[in-house]
Amino acid sequence: MPAELRVFVVDDHEIVRRGVATLLGDQSGMHVTGEAATVLQAMARIPVQRPDVVVIDVHLPDGSGIDLCSELLARMDGLRCVIFTATGDEAALSDAIDAGASGFIVKDVDGGQLVRAIREVGAGGSLFDARVAAALDRRRNRNADLDVLSERDRRLLAMLAEGLTNKEIAERSYVAEKTVRNHLTGLFAKLGVRTRTQAAVLAVGMRERLRGERD
Repeated sequence: MPAELRVFVVDDHEIVRRGVATLLGDQSGMHVTGEAATVLQAMARIPVQRPDVVVIDVHLPDGSGIDLCSELLARMDGLRCVIFTATGDEAALSDAIDAGASGFIVKDVDGGQLVRAIREVGAGGSLFDARVAAALDRRRNRNADLDVLSERDRRLLAMLAEGLTNKEIAERSYVAEKTVRNHLTGLFAKLGVRTRTQAAVLAVGMRERLRGERD
């Protein structure tokens, strides 16, 4: 993560936008580079401000925040997006994953959770609201997936859910990064996913389901 994490906030509700900007601006090592209320404003300002992370509402007056995320990621190398939404909609989460978002957070979280999520994403990880991820997992009928996973697969999934990089997984597992990449390829095939972000979301959903079964 950079010494100072640069964040841009996109939300059409001024109170929410200013509140989030003030919260983040008060954090050590975090700087809010700018704000926007519309897709048009965001597309004009973000390439100039060059933030590390953009926090984006789903519904904007002139378009979709998820489409904005996709467009920004296509244009700007190294940028990461967090979708920040009022409702825990599994369809929106699925679309956000496909768009390349690194986080999906529902607005009923407290300020500390939001700050931690943005720091996690800024450090190269991913973070998705566990309630929505679990619902998406159920909707995709992934219950059988747990049965085909080895203990190594489950450990790997848990590390993906933590947002660890391949290098960090390799260090924790005492194997080479190439070995981690090979294990991930096999894991993705078992889960029927193409990217680590999709696998991470499933991991969060599975973790919540397992917790519910234990309880």
